[in-house]
Amino acid sequence: MARPAETMIELVRNLEATAEWRREKAMEYPDDSRNVEAAELLERLVRECLDTDESQQGEHVTAFVQQCSSHEWGYIELESLNDYLKGIGFHDWPDNPEALCRGILNALSVSESEVAS
Repeated sequence: MARPAETMIELVRNLEATAEWRREKAMEYPDDSRNVEAAELLERLVRECLDTDESQQGEHVTAFVQQCSSHEWGYIELESLNDYLKGIGFHDWPDNPEALCRGILNALSVSESEVAS
């Protein structure tokens, strides 16, 4: 079972990889400013995730950490996470780690009642 800090570090790695992918897309499609904007948003979320300690985590960050720690991720869950992260700046604009984790939980089809329990 992963510890909360390990889970957030893994999330940060995924955010960084997605930001790098968006920067590559920005070079491939220089007329589409959304890629640069998405990369900047992802990079800001990286900084905020690194700056948030366990005592500052909201209910969705806590639920995300619990979801990651409670079972092994399958292919579909990993694809859902990847799809969600690639959509940041295009389909979703989370403004902090709490909103990011809420979006991930929604992408994983974790209901609000599961978050509250």
